[in-house]
This record gives sequence, C-alpha cells and structure tokens, in this order.
Amino acid sequence: MQKFYNLLIILVLSPLAGMSQQQIVDEVVCVVGEKIISRSELDFEISQAEAQFGTLEKMDKCEMMENLMVKKLMLNQAEKDSVEVTDDEVEAEIDKRMRYFTSQAGGIDNFEKYLGKSIVEYKNEIRTKIKDQKLVSTLENTLFGDIKVSHREVKKYFDSIPSDSLPKIDAEYEVGQLVLKPTYSKVAKYYAFRTAQRLRERIINGESFEMLARVYSGDPGSGKEGGLLPEFGRGEMVPEFELAAYSLKKDSISQVFWTEFGYHFIKLDKRLGDKITARHILIKPILTSEEESNLLKKMDSIHKQLMNKEITFCKAVSIYGNDDIYNTNCGMLSDPYTGLMKLSISSMEPQTAQQISNMTPGEYAKPAPFYKQDGSVGVRIVYLKSETAAHVANMKQDYPRIQLAAQEAKKNDEIDLWVKKTRKTTYTNVNSDYLGCKLSDWTDISN
Repeated sequence: MQKFYNLLIILVLSPLAGMSQQQIVDEVVCVVGEKIISRSELDFEISQAEAQFGTLEKMDKCEMMENLMVKKLMLNQAEKDSVEVTDDEVEAEIDKRMRYFTSQAGGIDNFEKYLGKSIVEYKNEIRTKIKDQKLVSTLENTLFGDIKVSHREVKKYFDSIPSDSLPKIDAEYEVGQLVLKPTYSKVAKYYAFRTAQRLRERIINGESFEMLARVYSGDPGSGKEGGLLPEFGRGEMVPEFELAAYSLKKDSISQVFWTEFGYHFIKLDKRLGDKITARHILIKPILTSEEESNLLKKMDSIHKQLMNKEITFCKAVSIYGNDDIYNTNCGMLSDPYTGLMKLSISSMEPQTAQQISNMTPGEYAKPAPFYKQDGSVGVRIVYLKSETAAHVANMKQDYPRIQLAAQEAKKNDEIDLWVKKTRKTTYTNVNSDYLGCKLSDWTDISN
C-alpha cells in the first residue's frame, strides 16, 4: 500500500468492517511490555484493511502487525508515564465518531440497521479501544506535538514522490450553511409540556417507562432503547438535564423540565460516583405551519440579501445564525478528522451532498428544512463557495493536504526513532508461528 496515499487521504475505516469474521480459538501473538496482541485482535485489524483494499499480501499483514506492536509499545509507555485521559474526553471522542458515522449512514436508524445493534451497545463495545487510542494520541502529542514543517520541507516531500505514484484527488467542494433553529409558540410548548406531564403520570400510576418511551419519545436514539441513555458524567449533558439527573435517587422519576431540545423527564437507573445511567422521555413542541412559514420568510429575506450582495455569507452567519453548532468558521463545513475545508461528496452527509450536486460555485440554495445532528428540524441556506474538479495531487491546488501529509511523514520519522530507542528497554516476545513475520529488529533485542 502506498504510504503517501495513506497519509494524503486520511482514511476513516467503517466500524462495520470485519464484523462478520468467524470466531476462532484465541491465542497470544505478541507481548510488548505489559501489553498483548491477541490473534483475534490482529485478525480484526487485517479484516478491516481488507474490507477497504481487498486481499492483503503477507508483507502487508506483517506491516500491520508491526504497526500494532508500535501502538502497544506506546500504550505501555503511556501507562508507565501515568498519562491520563478523562472519561469526558473518551465520551466526547465516541460522540464525535457517532455523529460522523450516523451522518454517513443517513441517520441513526440506518446506522443501527447496518451495525445490527443499537448505538448504545456499540458504544459500550468500543469504549475501551477508544480510551487506548486516546492514551496513545495523548502520548504522541506530548512527544511529537510540536513538529512543524517549512515550505521547503513540504516541497521536498512532494518532489520525493514518483509522478506515477501521485494519488488522484476526487472532486472537492467548499460548502457553508446558515442555520436557523425554530422558536416555538407558547401554545406549542404548553401542549408538549402537558403531553410529557400525562406520560409521567401514567408511569407513576404503574405503566412501563420503557414501553411509553418506545412509543412516544422524540429522541430517536434512546427511544428505541426504552429511553435508555449511554452512561454519562458531569459536563456531558446540557445544564438543565444534568441538574435534574443528579438530584434523583435510584428508580426515582424527575419532574418535567425544559431544555433546548424540548420537554423531558428522567428515571435514574443507577449512579456510581459521578457516573449516571438513566432513561428519559423527550416530547418536542410541534412547529405549526404558521411558525414554519414565518421562519422561511425570515430565511427568504436573508437569501435575498445574499443574492443581492448586500451582505457576505460570513457576516450573515454571524448576525442571523442562531445555532452555535453550525456557526464556527463562518458556517463553512470541515472534515472532522483532517480539519480541511475542502470536502469530497463521500465525506458529506447525504442531505448536503444531494443539495450541492445541483449547484454551481458562488450559488446560494433556497432556504429549506433539514434534519440537524440531534434529529430535530432546522432551516438552512447552503452556500457552495467553490468546486475543484478531480485531479492528480499538485502543490497549487492541494498544498494544505500535502503540508499535512509532510508533517505526518516527519512525525512518523520521529516516532521511528523513538520506537528504536524505547524497544531496547521493553520486553518483547513474538509468536513466529503465526503469519511467519520476520521482526528481527524487535526479537533480537529482547531475546
């Protein structure tokens, strides 16, 4: 596999790759310090790669095994150095990935169908792995976070790549969105409040919380799970929700309260220290046709200002945008993993990809409703700032991407030096019967 390609195109592996692998009797393939690599772990990593690239040669599998050994070496060192990662940081990373995957799948329902399990179950499965990854990345950032590359180093890196090895870059787009979330009438909010109150009374009188959550809750994620939320700690929920949750005792039910998402009430399942497992039912106010019409009229007015060049898109976002999630970077979208603001169609959520496919650069789409990350409805104006045709990577069009790749390459060189030094003082044992990889740089030192 071309290393430049792996660096230039930051690959986000699907969480589903390799899930159908057959169960095998497990065995230890390698020991690095106090960490082990099991056969099932290595096979899973290989199956993920093969799902993306097809069948791998032995040398590629051995390279993957050595890469995994490096990660174990770093994880071992992170624990020796008492590197800390908080539960909040782990949950934030998991939530970030869930948002990305659910948008790629076209919604929570499609993602869960693809997984064959609920998001709650999937989060519980990957939590330990995500924590390990965060420990490694924290150590990497501590050791190598200050690495920078000059323009000369970027050019030298690019010039070192054979012309026939330069990857093709898919068509890319700079896309922005101005988002307005609705404000609800007193009547709509009162109706939602009374609905939540009646459901709470039914539960107090003996009906099943889980059943009513499945039928009535407006939270598409937890509703299917009988209202069950992933375990959370302080600072992970909006303040009103957190205040209600931490005031409860086991199996008690809160009063109905309001957050920006609607009216909730909570049942506490268990609490261990600052960690809470709870269920909730969410009732969202209904946006009346008149309210929706007024919202669209306001957006039409903003759209007219943009079309007449009376205001820039960035200024319009700062003045009119009322959803903080979408107001950063002047409303421009960015890749959640690279931070780059040029996006391929495949990296966008389906609603946006479909909309820009009919637009030309510089165009503002007409205001239209769309589903936000939390499942609620907002109204937005999509702006297509630029479009770059598919092309072979070059310094003029792809400098930020090449700079990122050059920086990663320099970082990898520094990691290699660190690995050579650290493995000299770290016990390593490799089961040479599996894959038959020749890893003398590791085994000659420790054995």
